[in-house]
Amino acid sequence: MKSSLFFFTFLLFLASSSLAQTGVEFTVRLDASGTTYEAYMRSNTTWTPPFNITGTGQFSIKAPTGTLVVTNVQSNGAFPGFGDWVNNVFVPMPPENDTYDYFAFGLGGASRQYPYMPGQEVLLFTFNNALDCTAEIEVIDNLSDPFAVNQSSVNIGNSLTSFGSQMVNNGTGFANAWFGNYSPITSCPPLPLDLLSFTGEIVECLPKLYWVTENEVNVSHFNVERSRNGSDWEIVTAIEAIGGIGEPTTYSFQDDIGASKLYYRLKSVDLDGSFEYSPVIALESDCEIHGGLFDIYPNPVSDELTFVFDSHREGTIKFLVFDDLGRKVIETDRSLVEGFNKYEIDTRRLANGVYFIQPFINNLRLTIERFVKVEK
Repeated sequence: MKSSLFFFTFLLFLASSSLAQTGVEFTVRLDASGTTYEAYMRSNTTWTPPFNITGTGQFSIKAPTGTLVVTNVQSNGAFPGFGDWVNNVFVPMPPENDTYDYFAFGLGGASRQYPYMPGQEVLLFTFNNALDCTAEIEVIDNLSDPFAVNQSSVNIGNSLTSFGSQMVNNGTGFANAWFGNYSPITSCPPLPLDLLSFTGEIVECLPKLYWVTENEVNVSHFNVERSRNGSDWEIVTAIEAIGGIGEPTTYSFQDDIGASKLYYRLKSVDLDGSFEYSPVIALESDCEIHGGLFDIYPNPVSDELTFVFDSHREGTIKFLVFDDLGRKVIETDRSLVEGFNKYEIDTRRLANGVYFIQPFINNLRLTIERFVKVEK
């Protein structure tokens, strides 16, 4: 499973790791597409000719058992001649750490001069996973990983050999330039939320909504939004996301407002503030009102506000009027007849300004309407 070249590299690491206080460190991460992994190195020191000749190298990672199948290893074409990286070692479930699979990528080809600049990040190679991303991938730590520390027959470790390095033998020898990792773990991109269904029905004259989701990763909450015309929307409530992957999650919500026809949609909001809307559904009811919503006039009003609508049955109606600070300024109860209803509400004692009227029919809350009081 190993070649003499990489075995030499690993021995070189063992001989020089205690001496190397500066050098390069490794990381791995997913690109913007969420499908390609990128292996990088970053230097913390400046090496200039002739002390910058890279020889062999090795880049080792681990992943939970059965979650990674390496494919399509591509060396970085931005630095021609820097060497070709290949996935030359695969160790599934070693006894020293049997919940992980180990992978090592080796750098071959002739030694090349390459200047390392402090803070400079260099893309070494990329690779893909033949499986769906379901787990984290981690660059191993030579000094703490249980397999890298305890194995004796397989070449697993990180190294980058710098011939002529100033760090060893006064610039006449060579050294393992690897000295650690930065941001060594990369996670899978969040799965998109699956809205499996969004439906509703009228239950006891009130709209009730149901929705089923899957893959609630990084979802914060759902805004339930309502509209009377399908264009102008208001937030009714926010439902905290339960979260979960694999198993469907079911939600329900019953509105406390009734009308002949109302529109609803969901706004799923992620933890980072991004969001997505569901399709719109429309719910129709003939429990109390038919032929359209109630009407109020005139608006603006001076003396009396008229409220008209059609009802299916007898009962009672209550009107609450609030000012723009939310204070209740009028409360009145009237009888309700089947068919056409018309009421006048005295507004002469109201100060000029903006008000909101909230009607209740047989304890069923209807939509709030805005009106303006002005003097004659």
